[in-house]
Amino acid sequence: MKTTPGCRIFFRLLLALVAPAFLSAGAARAGEIAIPSTDTYRRLKARIDEIRIIDTHEHLTREDAYLQRRADFLADMTHYVEADLRSAGYPHDPARDKGPQVQNTALPFAERWALFEKYWPEMSLTGYGRALFLLVRDLYGMNLDRLTPGFGEELNRRIAATRRPGLYRRMLREKARIDLSIVDVNSTDVDRELFAPVLKFDEFVQIRSRRQLEKIAESSGSGIRSLTDLENALQARFEKAVSQKIVGIKSALAYSRKISYPLPPWSAAQEAFSAILHRGEVTEEAALPLQNHMMHQVARRAERYQLPFQIHTGLQTGNGNRITNARPTELVELIMAYPKLKFVLLHAGYPYGSELATMAKCFANVYIDLCWMHIISPQVTRRYLSEYLETVPANKISGFGGDYHFVEGAWIHAELARQNLAWVLAEKVMDGYLEEDQALAWAEKVLRRNAILLYQLPLN
Repeated sequence: MKTTPGCRIFFRLLLALVAPAFLSAGAARAGEIAIPSTDTYRRLKARIDEIRIIDTHEHLTREDAYLQRRADFLADMTHYVEADLRSAGYPHDPARDKGPQVQNTALPFAERWALFEKYWPEMSLTGYGRALFLLVRDLYGMNLDRLTPGFGEELNRRIAATRRPGLYRRMLREKARIDLSIVDVNSTDVDRELFAPVLKFDEFVQIRSRRQLEKIAESSGSGIRSLTDLENALQARFEKAVSQKIVGIKSALAYSRKISYPLPPWSAAQEAFSAILHRGEVTEEAALPLQNHMMHQVARRAERYQLPFQIHTGLQTGNGNRITNARPTELVELIMAYPKLKFVLLHAGYPYGSELATMAKCFANVYIDLCWMHIISPQVTRRYLSEYLETVPANKISGFGGDYHFVEGAWIHAELARQNLAWVLAEKVMDGYLEEDQALAWAEKVLRRNAILLYQLPLN
């Protein structure tokens, strides 16, 4: 459509009047993401701050184990940052470190700090970097963008001063205002006042060697000499997990294979199982019929026990993987095969977020989880939130999961999530798309109510 010169002048004047009021940086301190400095935003943000969050995805170990660790900023708090440091070019020496180099406490702290200090400026503006900057500034009163001699040692001292019993409750309940976190730590031995566990059954799916079968046999206490034995072991594991009150199951197979699971004939799965048993190990391609068969066995049991099925989609943490393995649309065949099973697709499928919106819109059993997203990219997360609000029923979206290995990260991530929601909803209200009470009702669902209903949590 063509516009007249008069129209163009009008829109320029309108932009000049509105943009400064809405898009100007309302950040009170350097380093915060820019926020709209409007009364609408401030009112919504104040109310969103009052919502007690249900955190849908964490990897937090038990508090007693965390407190026993010596305070080490680089080992404890560069969880995602390390991937961006490595992407920026810091050296990875497999001969010296068995894990990420800046996180390896076997190496001197000064040596690791020198690496961090050199490459931090290159990635400090990424979502991971900004989250860490805000955490260090607001929790420990130090500025990572102004590194001085002895900075790392002093930061370690300040971290150590906070490491005392009750840390998890102070960070989660009091500071982050999180009532409950769904946690993936390969165990059901968690503090049930703070956490509800999910478990993975991926070891039953990603089989391609006899040794993997032997490990399952050892853990299940029964021999596995046939495909039926393997299915029985899976059933026993499910029954135990249900008795331990898990609230869902999870799969992270997108890290190691494509998440497409066409159902093979029984004979093909049996043939692959026999080949593994007799040869000791088979190729990835040869193992696929067995793996796909077992994924359907997992899905059937999740459906039977009414356990939501969290599946990793989109970006894989770390460096150097095949992002197309994790494309949400690869799951369509599995999703269609189990219409009563609730599939929770994690991380908004980034960078395939719009495809995921289409899936959640079209399939009643597909749910979107934005865990991890607010620190991957605040801007993309706001775009997704805006799109999902317009395209996906309100009960299909979970808006926050910290997805951190350290509790302090969950707190700063929750703060960023509240900010993002308030920003998006302020835009919608100012556009006339929503009334403020509708915006707040949507935020309550996305941050709390939806997760309570989806995971059948004993909360109001």
